[in-house]
Amino acid sequence: MLTDPKDYAPTLEHLKQDSSIPECWSSYLAQKAFAMVSHYDSVIAEYFEDFRCEEHPVTQMPPYLDLSCTLQDQLRYGENPHQMAAFYTNRKEGWDCLHGKDLSFNNILDIDASLRAIRLFTEPTVIIIKHCNPCGIGSGTNLAEAYRRAFATDTVAPFGGIVVVNRKLDLEAAVMINRIFTEILIAPGYEDGVLDVLMKKKSRRLISYDPSFLIKPRNPMRSRPCSGVIWLKSGTWYPKISAVGRCPLADNPVRKNSALCYLAGRP
Repeated sequence: MLTDPKDYAPTLEHLKQDSSIPECWSSYLAQKAFAMVSHYDSVIAEYFEDFRCEEHPVTQMPPYLDLSCTLQDQLRYGENPHQMAAFYTNRKEGWDCLHGKDLSFNNILDIDASLRAIRLFTEPTVIIIKHCNPCGIGSGTNLAEAYRRAFATDTVAPFGGIVVVNRKLDLEAAVMINRIFTEILIAPGYEDGVLDVLMKKKSRRLISYDPSFLIKPRNPMRSRPCSGVIWLKSGTWYPKISAVGRCPLADNPVRKNSALCYLAGRP
């Protein structure tokens, strides 16, 4: 069975040379066919999962772990320049890169950390991320005020960092963010005229995400490869933070405007 047009020509060459196909090539084609069927079955299972009407608490780990995903992007390199890397997904919704250079492995990790952090907040909030860690978090009546508070937490670390917001990015906040080099900017949308300003810097990545992507899943799980095996644990989903409280670890009035240490103390 042929499932990939790239295999048509090599298969025809084998048939021209001999009436039978070498076993090694047949095994290669069989592996690709079964992999495609397996992925197709997982898509069907996920489809019926959306129609499940009964909600049951997670009391035991699932008997099977399905990691069937499709190739989304071939990344420039892995965690280090000599490593190959690719980005796979099993979800239709999520986020898109609207502008900028191709994303790297480390960029993907930063985006993931940013989205996991911003989902905790309901008020207009700005989070500045550096190397997967928040270096400034601020909430306010609008994004401009929130950015001022986030930036005041640490005025050095944000250079070359990632900024994520939970409202459509308006022009006032965009101009403030644009004053320093920001490698990645993540927002659920951009108001008219904002992209025209931000796209002037060609290498900057601009990400747009679907807010529904951050909603708590029906059965949240976290997985991680570990020495030939994969461990799985139930995910921790904290309630939304509607207001940033005073940080008990810092009496500095600047740091009172940030939820940074509030989050850092969470397990």
